[in-house]
Amino acid sequence: MDWDDLAKLAADPLVTIGSATVNYPVLSNLKESDAQREISMGKAVAEAAFHREVRHFAYPFGDRDAWGRQHVEIAQQTGFASAVSSIPGIVEAKGYTNLHTLPRVAWDGRQRSLRMMRVILTGMNFPPVRPTRDNWV
Repeated sequence: MDWDDLAKLAADPLVTIGSATVNYPVLSNLKESDAQREISMGKAVAEAAFHREVRHFAYPFGDRDAWGRQHVEIAQQTGFASAVSSIPGIVEAKGYTNLHTLPRVAWDGRQRSLRMMRVILTGMNFPPVRPTRDNWV
């Protein structure tokens, strides 16, 4: 897809498109000021291309080593309503999941049954999340 295709999608009120960074670096390898610039510029580029507010962010690579608490704070300060990682899991009830460290359910096509997807979405194959000060919303 090119920017024109994405802009057409983004114009649909039922479609939500978020952003990442400009150059897709491992954020934990950057100085905090460089990470701030990458995140805010990614948001600015997407907003300019789509002519609408971009409210959701995806951490580049998304694993536990690719970003840290300071990047969560930057995403919040930049105005994102949520941010997604690639850490496996589901969003927990009662606000146990921090909206700026959302887990992801991977669906890579190896299991192709709707039944298996339903099982995965129950969360039964993920360890339970224990509430902490950092993830309590």
